[in-house]
Amino acid sequence: MYPSLLTCNPSPTTIPFLDIRKVVTCYPLLVGSSIPDQLLPALRFLYRLGFVGRRHITYHTTVLLISSVETTLLPKLEYLYGLGFSH
Repeated sequence: MYPSLLTCNPSPTTIPFLDIRKVVTCYPLLVGSSIPDQLLPALRFLYRLGFVGRRHITYHTTVLLISSVETTLLPKLEYLYGLGFSH
């Protein structure tokens, strides 16, 4: 059971290459995430990094979609670049 689903304000989330049932099971917060404010900016950011298509964003990596670009994804990416990793 996922009680956090009952506290979300559901928005119609359609990402054609994801199995929504698996995604909601792993990341119930996705149901209440704002498409224009949260999901689209993260998805655009991930596309710019090369995460494109079915095999790159899966239900295992959906946590990236509910992560803030400014406060989570960019700082982690900059940290990795600082360690010597490249794109």
